[in-house]
Parts: sequence; C-alpha cells; structure tokens
Amino acid sequence: MWRAVLQQARADAPVVAAAWLLLVCAITLLAAAAHYGDAIARALANRPALLLADEPTGQLDSETGHRIMQLLRTVVGSEGITAVVATHDPLMLDVADRVVELRDRRIAGS
Repeated sequence: MWRAVLQQARADAPVVAAAWLLLVCAITLLAAAAHYGDAIARALANRPALLLADEPTGQLDSETGHRIMQLLRTVVGSEGITAVVATHDPLMLDVADRVVELRDRRIAGS
C-alpha cells in the first residue's frame, strides 16, 4: 500500500515524494492511529480535489487526534485539496481555516 502511494508521488516530483514519506513515517509512528493513517493515505492517493472526513479523530485521544489533523492539514495544504471535516471535538477547531457550526440541523447564526 505505502509503496504504491510513494511510487505515485515519486512520479510527480521528488519534493512531493519526500513530503509523502515524512507523512507516512509520522502516521506510522502513531501506533494508536495506524488504521487512520491507512485510511488517510487511501483517501489522498488519487489526489482528490475534495476530501470529506466525518469524525476522523473520533476514536483517538486528543493528542493523537490533533497530530493526525495537523498532518492532514499539511498534506491538504501542500496538495491544494479542499477538506471538509465534520467533528464534535472543539480542540480540532484551531486546525481549521473556516468553521461552520450546525445547531438543530441549521447553520448557527443564520
């Protein structure tokens, strides 16, 4: 799995390959989040224009969840991907460029 992702990245640019390698290594080191790393790598392998993530850190402790979100943000920023992340975790709000709050099935404040 990781080899295919890295080969794809290497074909495009050495700098991107290095960034992917760092991301893969960092995610792999987060043992509690190893399966999240696989899911993120699969989601980003085809370089989508839009990434939708529903509670991507819901089962993680806050520190690991924050690390995963920071890594995701780094890759999303470097690849020019738009990410829409749904979360109930207020600690994840500082990672976002924009926050839209839903309350009673409506956008809060409208």
